[in-house]
Amino acid sequence: MLQGTRLGGLSVDILACVFARSRQHYTIDLLPWARAVEAIKQGESDGVFTTIAMPELDKVARLSDPLALEKWYWFHRADTDLNNIQRLRIAGIRGSNELQWLRANGYPVSMQVNTLQQLVYLLKNHRIDLFLADKKTVENKLQKLDWHASTFRADFSAYRPLGVYFSNRFLNRNTGFLHTFNQEISPCLKQPMALDDAEQIKVKRWLSESLLPRLPMDDIRRALRHYNAEYESLSVAERDQADQQWVRDYALIRNGEAAAGSRLAEVSSRDLSARLAQIQAGTGHIVSELFVTGKTGISVAHSAPTSDFYHGDERPFTDVMSQPEGRYIGPIQYDASSQRFQVKVGLRIDDTTTSETQGVIFVGIDVEQALKVSH
Repeated sequence: MLQGTRLGGLSVDILACVFARSRQHYTIDLLPWARAVEAIKQGESDGVFTTIAMPELDKVARLSDPLALEKWYWFHRADTDLNNIQRLRIAGIRGSNELQWLRANGYPVSMQVNTLQQLVYLLKNHRIDLFLADKKTVENKLQKLDWHASTFRADFSAYRPLGVYFSNRFLNRNTGFLHTFNQEISPCLKQPMALDDAEQIKVKRWLSESLLPRLPMDDIRRALRHYNAEYESLSVAERDQADQQWVRDYALIRNGEAAAGSRLAEVSSRDLSARLAQIQAGTGHIVSELFVTGKTGISVAHSAPTSDFYHGDERPFTDVMSQPEGRYIGPIQYDASSQRFQVKVGLRIDDTTTSETQGVIFVGIDVEQALKVSH
């Protein structure tokens, strides 16, 4: 039996799909947050959903991989000074993930309400200064009220993955359940988590202002001319064989073993790879990877070893090559081990003289950090 604090919507549909695929029977009871937490502590329920990571629950349960993603923003009037949030009048919805997070992180909540509509009216009428909520949910509410989206200012706070907490008691009785549950989530996601238009604009701005000026484009184009010519003689069979060896060498490196003398080691030793590693390190952890491929998708340089030698059959590469603007912005990927949200961006590199395509540079971005520094 699971306890839910809110019933209905995408998370419930995904949960039903996951349990159907794993052939697991379940029932749901709808309870207030405090009661749902107490039920899992006392062994009266096997889990609670959908919720963000909570230290209180971490003691008695384990959180699944995300079923959904909320994009939390601070909503306020244009004249509000956010330099000292602790002094502002903050409100929240009873039983919401946002309210639990505000309390857990020491924010003074001066008022609690039952609905989002109450929050937006309180803010508009100057009864409160600030509230924290999922951006899309607020935009939908404003649309229903026939209010313009620009009624309030919205400042990015964080992405919050929502999952299911399963009690340690339940998991101890059902070895391997959480692994199976997590594996079945991806097939049940109807669409990948994606950046909205405003977020894409901010990411593009960060790239153009903070990263692209650092790239040694002359050196990159010079390397691409050289290695495109060198790789041109590779047959498909030779390329595939090289890719398979690269994958084996990459596995060795991941296990802490050496891959001396390999093609992977040779690409890693190139001057351009060293430059890319320095540039990545200089971004303050915003960039998680930088790598350059030739015009057919073969690796030319990287800040750190990639898992493949050949990228020409991967969607990021094919999308970059097929789009007129020569750009790819991928879905938001959640890394549970690092608890970071990554987006891969691909940018086509054309010859400045002939305009012919030379290759692609791929950038892995910690999108939360990029959104926080891009205004």
